[in-house]
Amino acid sequence: MMMKKNRVTISLKEIQVFLMLSLLVLLTTSCNEDFPNELQENYPEELEYSANSKILHIIIDGVSGEAVRETTPENIFRLSENSIYTFNGLVDSQSDSLTIATAWANLLTGVGKNRHQVDSLEESENDLGQYPSYITRIEQTKPELNTYGFASSSEFGALFLQDADEAETFDNNGSQVTEAVKNVLNEGDPDVIVAEYNEALRAGMTEGFVVENSNYRNAISNIDGQIGEIMEALRSRPGYGRENWMVVITSSNGEVSTGGEAEDVFDDRRRNTFSLLYNSRFRTRLIQEPVLSDVRYTGYGVRYTYDDDNVVTAVLKDSLLYNIDEDTGYTIQFLTKVQPGNYGFPAILSKRASDFNGPGWNLFLEGDYWVLNTSMSGQLYGTTISNNEWHSITVVFDREPEVKSNIRIFTDGILNAESVRDYSSDEMANRAPLRIGRNTNGDNKPELLLKNLQIYDIIIPDNQIADLACRTVIDQSHPYYNDLIGYWPGNDEGSSVLEEQTNTYGDSADFAIQGPYTWVEYNDLNPNVCPPIPETYFNLVPNSVDIPVQIFQWLGLGKDEQWQWEGHGWVPIYTTE
Repeated sequence: MMMKKNRVTISLKEIQVFLMLSLLVLLTTSCNEDFPNELQENYPEELEYSANSKILHIIIDGVSGEAVRETTPENIFRLSENSIYTFNGLVDSQSDSLTIATAWANLLTGVGKNRHQVDSLEESENDLGQYPSYITRIEQTKPELNTYGFASSSEFGALFLQDADEAETFDNNGSQVTEAVKNVLNEGDPDVIVAEYNEALRAGMTEGFVVENSNYRNAISNIDGQIGEIMEALRSRPGYGRENWMVVITSSNGEVSTGGEAEDVFDDRRRNTFSLLYNSRFRTRLIQEPVLSDVRYTGYGVRYTYDDDNVVTAVLKDSLLYNIDEDTGYTIQFLTKVQPGNYGFPAILSKRASDFNGPGWNLFLEGDYWVLNTSMSGQLYGTTISNNEWHSITVVFDREPEVKSNIRIFTDGILNAESVRDYSSDEMANRAPLRIGRNTNGDNKPELLLKNLQIYDIIIPDNQIADLACRTVIDQSHPYYNDLIGYWPGNDEGSSVLEEQTNTYGDSADFAIQGPYTWVEYNDLNPNVCPPIPETYFNLVPNSVDIPVQIFQWLGLGKDEQWQWEGHGWVPIYTTE
């Protein structure tokens, strides 16, 4: 055991000032622009921080938040009455693979796998030299603090506890971990204690991480009983009333599985964790999983207007591109937001010299709904879209030479109408450019946005259209990404050009914006679109990387920006008792 240096005396006033400055920096840097910041910011003035702020961190391997919810362990639930806690915490929301070693590293280093590079239990295959555990950071920042670490897993101790003032590992024996913690609490002067338990992890590995596995359920119960013993020892300390303990209980990871990943990170029980921050003066706060439907569609788009003196259109540079020929199937899809109105035939999107004459097609507004007219079919009627909400419009051109011609239209992924005719050689190709906005006919009243225009040289099946219509971003995760021959996201804010992204035809496939155009901002909550989930969405629940920040915050220690910690702190509400 390393001997301690003499303590450095710090005044209460210095600690209070330092802590408040640290909190100000923390709350400023964790601002969330995509979601409201729900973190409470009211450390009360009457709460006195002192040099007696201390940490007890209990780590439970292999116990998901759902497992804690299902087994209702008595002592943990009793602590939740004065805690910030969640059953929906996350180990990680980004990396493709997740091992127990990665989970430990996220929890102890405050950074994700892309930085610490911990994927296995091998001590040499990582970047822990640059991104060490928070125990090491404490010893570097304030070495006079007494740090202790006790682990059931020798690998945990070797990777993360080597710089603690006193560290010991016990070969898969949680009871000995508990006795070591109790001894320090009974006889020592600890500032930080870390205790790691792997009993539930080992039980889950044998017969499953489910409560139906009696060994797994009993392991969680045994760990909970040992938490009860530790809390009794903590409260029995002669100076407990003068000390300011925060007890942190966290899963390192949820299940251990070789199965495929869940579609939703929050449904992936490998990543699902339980987190609890306890102090006898905390008011209860349960942090729930955020609602996915609360993800907003944000960005900028060109406002297309139709007034004679204020016409704004976007016209493709090469007028010969994107003709509908006889031998190929095509799918066209885009998002539009139309101001409410009762309209008389203004075009939204067209490839035709005149809206209703000659070869080609045009998509236009009639009343408050949309309609498709082509030179090889009658008119096909969609549904209401003139309601200031985003809607997905899809048109499928399905022509089988010498057999039939079939056109189908969809609104928000739902089939509205189709035209099936015997094969016709009616010409669709023309020399008119693909155009967004007003063409030759129609009234001058509409205002609309049009985004995420896609053209595929295949026929996307109807059931896939239903699944994909809401997407606001088309990337390689899209099953038909490689079939795109034209894609204009419309994210060229401030530009006079809408750039085509596939580069199938080079810059000749760019749209030139014409007229007195403006780019307008939108920030909409709409069930018809499903924008990508921003990383801030996952930060609305406690993540493993938050724990080192939380611990440093509690101890009144500043963090160095060079550490590149990725988490944020959760500010408690205090009771007035």
